[in-house]
Amino acid sequence: MKHRFFTVLIIGSMLFSSCGGVRLKSYEKQDCETLPGQATLETIENRCMLCHKGDFATVQDICERKDLIIDAVETGRMPRFSKLTQQELEIIVTWQQNP
Repeated sequence: MKHRFFTVLIIGSMLFSSCGGVRLKSYEKQDCETLPGQATLETIENRCMLCHKGDFATVQDICERKDLIIDAVETGRMPRFSKLTQQELEIIVTWQQNP
């Protein structure tokens, strides 16, 4: 029981420290020229919200971070806890729009 408590504590600390302080508000926004489509939004919501919940509150917030998101995904810096599938990578990198 004692061992399980410490394991949970260590995992929780790692998760918190990995996401702690990660905020995109300090990065300069860009002009939103192309809104992301539904597939792009769903991929970002499913894969990025663990750490960036407040950063992507609206579609406009996501759009204003387009270059930053694409760069982080292409270089493999994000997502931190897992790897994107090839399909998810293509959806974000090509910034798929609604048909």
